[in-house]
Amino acid sequence: MSGPGPRGPGRRFTGRAALVTGAGHGIGRAAALGFAAEGAAVAIVDRDADRCRAVEAEARGRGADALGLVVDAADPAAYGAAIDAAAARWGRLDAVVNNAPGPGWAPALELSLDQWEGCLAVSPRAALISAQRAVPHMARGGGGAIVNVSSAHAVVSGPNFAAHAAAKAALLGLTRQLATELGALGIRVNAVTPGAIMTHDPLPPDIEALALQCYPIGRLGRPEDVAAGILYLCSDDASFVTGATLPIDGGLTALNPEHVAYKPALDAARSRR
Repeated sequence: MSGPGPRGPGRRFTGRAALVTGAGHGIGRAAALGFAAEGAAVAIVDRDADRCRAVEAEARGRGADALGLVVDAADPAAYGAAIDAAAARWGRLDAVVNNAPGPGWAPALELSLDQWEGCLAVSPRAALISAQRAVPHMARGGGGAIVNVSSAHAVVSGPNFAAHAAAKAALLGLTRQLATELGALGIRVNAVTPGAIMTHDPLPPDIEALALQCYPIGRLGRPEDVAAGILYLCSDDASFVTGATLPIDGGLTALNPEHVAYKPALDAARSRR
């Protein structure tokens, strides 16, 4: 992200404008409020009107000029118009975060084409639309940053994630491609791959105990964990980072799953020594 000289501590985005999709809750909300707290004007894009307005009010409460846009990122015309509206409001656009989730939670052999296409529409297609509509605004301002929120399921998957995993893997390929094409315009494009992020109610204790075995860091993620990585990638601190994928997964994709399977037996063997 290009722009005028250094910012004060904790105000990396003063004088800049950001747009975040899926900003009504979870990772998107945390990212939007993070931009607001660090001085950015921020467009909150979400298809849920109540959530969108609530986060808009929260961002204003943190001193930001916030714009709530009730838009489905899977609708190319509506999403493109939202990007243009944000740029017109502030006369610039410095950061776009493609975070809106998609449908498609079903086994591959039971997945409907509507679910498949709906998931692809929200991930790689919406990210492509955002680049095509946002790049002219960013280029006029001297550059900017795009961050695509992928998933650990783009790297490792499991039952019921066929559409989600395919869409999020495609998003990583698109991220690298855009980075190579847009670098000359001063626009950086990166991705993050979150692991399990607790955006709703806590897991039942027995399920959480099983899940924690897959996370070497010893806990599940929070939306703010991912937002911190997104804000870093959009800031001047990452001015030489583009085409990268930042895992924010507590070590999930670093862990050999055999460790989890064998751990009870290994622990029992050690206890007998």
